[in-house]
Amino acid sequence: MKEKEYMSITELEDIALDGSVRVPEKLRDDIRAELDTLAFLTETPAVMPRRFVRIASVAASLALVAAIGFGVDSYRNRPKDTFSDPQQAYAMLEASLSLMSSKMERSMDSVTAETGAVLTKTAEIMDNIN
Repeated sequence: MKEKEYMSITELEDIALDGSVRVPEKLRDDIRAELDTLAFLTETPAVMPRRFVRIASVAASLALVAAIGFGVDSYRNRPKDTFSDPQQAYAMLEASLSLMSSKMERSMDSVTAETGAVLTKTAEIMDNIN
């Protein structure tokens, strides 16, 4: 490798043009990828048209106004405390939870009844098979 560092450009070109030297396909792909990356990094960005900048700034302003409007509206519709007495709030919470508990208990009873019927029928079928 060191001897190639001291070669002249013409000698390196002669080696590169020599058809007997085979370059691996992966190396070619890697070199192409590196050249494409280098070309991408060195290209200058295109200047955005003024019309696009104006449209983007108007859209951003409208989005900001809409966001502020939605924020104010949601602040007005925020639920307020309905109980000034904590004992009333606790009583209402207890009533709500007992209502949910009774509804869940009724639904579990119906599920248990249906499951019991299915299990009984399955047991009868298994007894008849034996």
